[in-house]
Amino acid sequence: MIKISREQLFESIGDKITSVYYRIPYDYRLGPVWQRVKDFCRNRYSTIKPRTLGHSWCDRSELLLHMSMEILGQFIEEECSPGHTLWYGEEGPKLNDKYVMDEMKEIWDWWNVACQKEYPKDMDNIWGLIETCGPEIKHEELDPPQPNLKVMVFHFETDEQEVKYRALTKTARELEQKMEDESDEMLQRLAAVRQYMWT
Repeated sequence: MIKISREQLFESIGDKITSVYYRIPYDYRLGPVWQRVKDFCRNRYSTIKPRTLGHSWCDRSELLLHMSMEILGQFIEEECSPGHTLWYGEEGPKLNDKYVMDEMKEIWDWWNVACQKEYPKDMDNIWGLIETCGPEIKHEELDPPQPNLKVMVFHFETDEQEVKYRALTKTARELEQKMEDESDEMLQRLAAVRQYMWT
């Protein structure tokens, strides 16, 4: 008969409980469930959780865009349909000879189609091509050598591979900059219709 000390027994039980706990998906663990219950009871009208973000870190510049678009989406989906505000006709609010609701829907459609579907698909295609012609990366010593410092050098097999790689990375940067510019424009357009977002 094997004797197990009390400490070993509790340590073994604790390891098993920890193992089971980490198999539970994050959304169903005690902490997140309790937070959702508290948010629902106390903060349900002032807490926004963007459906387009996961549970990982997000830069504040991205968070601002996702939060703004989530607020717009909730307004269109929950408060405007059916809603009590006349958005069209003689009494419908206009902004620069355009109905405000049309402007909101354009921004929302851009967010759902161009930003959430087309842009990631285009970037995946470009990065897939970049991986096919990517260089071999080597770390070489500096001249004169310095401890713990090396320089990263790209080695291409052919000149055509290097030209293709640089052209594709330039295309990826241009596409990313275009999406950043469009995001800034859409946030400005959303700010212009902000005062109409009440029912």
